[in-house]
Amino acid sequence: MERTQRILWFALIQLFLNLSEAMLSGRKLTTTSNSHSGKRLSW
Repeated sequence: MERTQRILWFALIQLFLNLSEAMLSGRKLTTTSNSHSGKRLSW
């Protein structure tokens, strides 16, 4: 149970970081979003 909870929390943190990063960048560059999504899948 602890492992699954940790994975869920980590996924939520990653999502929040990606959202905040997208808001800060203003979605000006679409290429960076693709690279970020790849990094998110790599973990």
